[in-house]
Amino acid sequence: IHKFSGGIKMKKLLVYIVFVLSSFAMFGESEFGIIQDSELRRVGVSEANLRQAKAVINKAETTYKMLVLERREIELKINKLMMDNPAKNLSTLDTLFDRIGVIEAKILKDKVRSQIEMQKYISQDQYVQARELSIQRLNKRK
Repeated sequence: IHKFSGGIKMKKLLVYIVFVLSSFAMFGESEFGIIQDSELRRVGVSEANLRQAKAVINKAETTYKMLVLERREIELKINKLMMDNPAKNLSTLDTLFDRIGVIEAKILKDKVRSQIEMQKYISQDQYVQARELSIQRLNKRK
C-alpha cells in the first residue's frame, strides 16, 4: 500500500499537530498541561477571556479533526487507485493529490487564524508569564 512520506509537508503537519496538542494542554486544569487556568488568571487573564480562548481552541480542534478526516478519506481513495492501476488512474491521482494540498493549506491557514484570534484573549506576555509560573510549579515538585 502506498504511504505518504511527503517530506516537508509531513513535517509541517507534525509541527501543526504539536502546536494544537500544546494549545489544548495549555488550557487544561489537569496535570497533563503545563499551564493551568489558575496560572493564567494570576497573570491577569480574565475569566471571560479564558472562556473565549477555550472556545477558540475548541473551534480550531473541530476544524482540524474535520480536515484530517477529509484527508484520510482521500488517502484511502489514492491507495485504492494505486493498487488498481496507477498508470490508468494518473489524472484522478493528480486531482486527489491536489485536494490534499488544499487541505494542508487550510490546516496551516486555520492555525494562523487561531493564533491571531487567541492573542485577542491571551497576550504573548501573559502566556510567557503563565508559562514561567508553570515551570516554577513543576520545578518545586522535583
